[in-house]
Amino acid sequence: MAKITVKAEQRTADGGRGLAAEREAGRVPAVLYKGGTEPLPLILSARDMDRVILADGPHAELTLEIAGAGNRDVRIQEIQRGALSRQLIHLDFLALGD
Repeated sequence: MAKITVKAEQRTADGGRGLAAEREAGRVPAVLYKGGTEPLPLILSARDMDRVILADGPHAELTLEIAGAGNRDVRIQEIQRGALSRQLIHLDFLALGD
């Protein structure tokens, strides 16, 4: 089965109203972790990620196409959802391979 590719952008908004506005626009903040390097804050489509999670499960492996930073193979490490709405609030990704 081919890996799913999801487009992402490096995130500049850091907490508060900036991220709330992103969530209202249908985007979800995320962080990409890779051993030995600084975490990379990202923003991506909540709809795309809901589809990936529904199709491949909560620890799916996929490719992130990060604007300006190339492609990264990742696994979903953690999913945070709203307690009542069940909407995606935040995702953590773990880089695979090198």
